[in-house]
Amino acid sequence: TFSPKYDLIELPDAFCLHGELAGVQQDEIEIEFTDPQTMTIRGHSERSSTPPMRLVKGTMSRSATTRDCKVSSLHERAEDERATHEETCTTTLQPPQAKEKYWLSERSVGEFRRSFKFHVCVDQDHVQASMKNGLLSIVVPKAEKRVSCKVTIS
Repeated sequence: TFSPKYDLIELPDAFCLHGELAGVQQDEIEIEFTDPQTMTIRGHSERSSTPPMRLVKGTMSRSATTRDCKVSSLHERAEDERATHEETCTTTLQPPQAKEKYWLSERSVGEFRRSFKFHVCVDQDHVQASMKNGLLSIVVPKAEKRVSCKVTIS
C-alpha cells in the first residue's frame, strides 16, 4: 500500500482537493461519499512501465580501445582506416533478461485509500473531479446553510 500526498484548500463556497497520483490511471480511482460529510478516495497502482534496457556487445570497424569496449571518434577515423580491423564492441539497447534484478525501486505501487471528513455539510450532487498529468483535482461545493426547523410535540 501507499499513501498519495494531498492538498486540501477551503474556499468560501467549496473545498478544493489536489492529490498526486502519478502513474495511476483514471479508471483505477474510485471517489465516494461514505456518509454525508466524508469522502473516500481509493484505488491502486501497478508497475506498468517498459522494462529497463541493457547494454549488448557488438562489432564495428573504426574505433579506439577503451577497456573492453571501443569508442569511435571523428579524429581517429583516418588512422583506423589504415589500421587492421580488430574486434570491438558497440552499445545497443535490448530488453532485459529474466535474471535481472532491481537495485532501486522507489515508485509507489499497490492499493491506496484516504478519507476526508468535512466540518460542514457538502453538496455531494455537484462534486467535480478531473485528472491531468497525474494530479487528481476535486471540487466539493459546500451545501447551502439549512434553516433550522422546529418540531412540535403532539
